Formats: sequence, structure tokens, C-alpha cells
Amino acid sequence: DDNYNIDKEVLMKTKNAVDTALEYGFYVVLTSYDSYYHQWSSLNYYQYEKTINILNAIWSQIGEYFIEYDERLMFSCFNEPRDYITNSYSRESALILNLLNQHFIDLIRNQGYNNEYRLLLITPIWGDASNQNLQYFKIPNDEYLIISLHSYTPFGFVHDSTMDEMSWTDKKEEYQVELINT
Repeated sequence: DDNYNIDKEVLMKTKNAVDTALEYGFYVVLTSYDSYYHQWSSLNYYQYEKTINILNAIWSQIGEYFIEYDERLMFSCFNEPRDYITNSYSRESALILNLLNQHFIDLIRNQGYNNEYRLLLITPIWGDASNQNLQYFKIPNDEYLIISLHSYTPFGFVHDSTMDEMSWTDKKEEYQVELINT
């Protein structure tokens, strides 16, 4: 809602999905995800205060709701963080992301109980592992962190919306070179 309260029914449906996955022996990562429409986590100075407010509201609720769950439930604050204005990397966006990651970790750890030791995922800009993105990415001092990286390689095979390149066999040599050069 306007105060960033998560609907109780949504929390119960999420709990049901988490419980079902855990019953089948899976590990689960809960993440918050924004969109080009909402853009609540845009990594820039003018958006910072709003992002902190939403981060606090969302993760306070999620953290408390799932505080008794064991290590098979992990939290990830951002899926593919970025500055929605530039849609690319900048030193400003890297600094903002580092501040937000530390804030997220502190918020969850300060809830105590299982959240004190819960695995948390933090993600560089776009989840990209390129030198440009990692140059200013700060890994907080916390022994229960996972760095979440996304690789859409070979792009045509894993991310082509036209589905024209869905066959590995047709472009095997090209794809192998792309994977080796990544």
C-alpha cells in the first residue's frame, strides 16, 4: 500500500510457496524486485531516501515474518539493481548500492534470532560480474553473505526473446567461444 505494508494475503501465499519448496528439500531465496514502472530502487541520490524507506518497510516485514525459518531460506534485497535513469553503471550508482547493501544486512542482522545468521545475497549492478561493475562494488564484512551474479551467456541461447537461437547444436562452436571469453 502507500505505506509499503505488504498485504497479509500476499505474505501467506509467499509462506505457502516457501513451505512447499522447503518440504520438497529445496533451498529458497526471497528477493524484492522492482520494475521500470515502479523503479523504487533506482540507484541515484535523488531516489536514495525513498529507497531506504521502502527497503526498511519491506525487509522489516519479511524478516520478521520468516524469522524462525532455518538456513534453507535466504534473503536477497535486490535482483538486478541499477539506476533506471541511465540504465547503466556509474560511480554514483555503485556508491548508492554499497550503502543500500550494508543497510539491508544491518537491518536483517539486527532482527536477531535466525536472521542474525541467515544467508543474505547481495548483487552488483545488473548482477554483472564485469570489471567495470565490480571495480567499486564493496563486499561488506559479514560471514553469511553470498554474491549473486547473473550471466546471460551465450545471450542468444539464454535470453533471445525471438527464440530464434534456442538450439545449442546449431551454434555450438560460437556459443562455446562466447562462454570461454566470458
